Amino acid sequence: MDKTAESGYSVAIQPICDRQFHHVADELLYRASPGADSVRIDDPLLATARACATAFYEVGLQALVGERCLFFNATAEWVANPDIMPLPTQRLVAEIPLHLLSEQDILARLETLRAQGYRICIDDTLLLSDGDGVLQAADFLKVDIRREDAKDWPARYRRSGLQLIATFVESRAQLKQARLAGFDLFQGYVFSPPNHVQPLNRRRSSNPAAEMQLLAELALTEPDHARLESLLAQHPHLCNLVFRQLNSAAHANLVRPISSLREAIQLLGTQRLTSMAAALSLSRNDPVQSLQLRQVVIRAGVCRQVAQRLKDVDESTAFTLGLLSLIGQVEGESMQSLIGSIPLADEVKQALLTREGSLGKLLLLVERFERGELGQLSAKIIALLNEDYLAAVAWAETLLSETR
Repeated sequence: MDKTAESGYSVAIQPICDRQFHHVADELLYRASPGADSVRIDDPLLATARACATAFYEVGLQALVGERCLFFNATAEWVANPDIMPLPTQRLVAEIPLHLLSEQDILARLETLRAQGYRICIDDTLLLSDGDGVLQAADFLKVDIRREDAKDWPARYRRSGLQLIATFVESRAQLKQARLAGFDLFQGYVFSPPNHVQPLNRRRSSNPAAEMQLLAELALTEPDHARLESLLAQHPHLCNLVFRQLNSAAHANLVRPISSLREAIQLLGTQRLTSMAAALSLSRNDPVQSLQLRQVVIRAGVCRQVAQRLKDVDESTAFTLGLLSLIGQVEGESMQSLIGSIPLADEVKQALLTREGSLGKLLLLVERFERGELGQLSAKIIALLNEDYLAAVAWAETLLSETR
């Protein structure tokens, strides 16, 4: 089976409008394959993790919905332990699955989520199975407008702070009926079918062992940034997303471009990095091929080794240069597109695009060495490159063996 197709899932969003027909919220929907027009979910936690990873880290919440609220389908595992996939609480509404209401402590769990900043949505099927008690922890109540008694629900369940959403509104007549009944919000094909969101790329890789070690390191009181850098180097997709996050609205006030992965980690912060690593760990994307991964890590290591011999090149910048020079191949993305989404220093961009400057010359030297194009190099330089290459291979093998 084509591995790229396996990781080619996407998300869609469907608008939710208020009584003045203003677009005020959206519902996040998972699609197992790009262009799919219906839901196919065998593993709810996997679907939620993939949808959230795509929405928050590939596309970005600001780009996806702006200042609007975003509804997402919560799972039993996440409601019981939100720390398994920390999400940005601002403007998020968790839709609660039906079977959770049989849990004795469900109200306490929902109140905990609300205390953390999430808002809670339930639908009419939940209410029918549990009675009115669950409304204590709800901010939104969804009602299928096709119900025979739908028009009675706004008057029956009206209370301060609870907003009623009419769903499956597919015609102007249903919309008029729902407005007259007193619903606050409306969702359905009368406004728009779900709009597919094209992911930045359709090839997503994972490295479960590296993800686990990364999460373990991030759990420490004082994580080692050098180790975080080494672990991220083994996860091209996550590494790519780390750089992209610095282009998000949350980092719009970034005062200067970055030149290394270590800088990106420091600016992003361990809390944000933990959220991303947890979401990708649960997403279970295609395992990155060991040969590809080894090539990426070794090139980054060789660039760093060579930089140690130079006065005008920073080791961490050289490491990142080597890393970025191959990430596009692993991610199935052009170099132009890759660096266009990263707030990189100009010297790093030019090195990657045109091999100009001291960084460009370093990268070009390493690439020629890898291809065996050594005719114009002196015996001394070749000997030094061999030494640097062997040192990088030894380092890479030790690093990769820790996460096999």
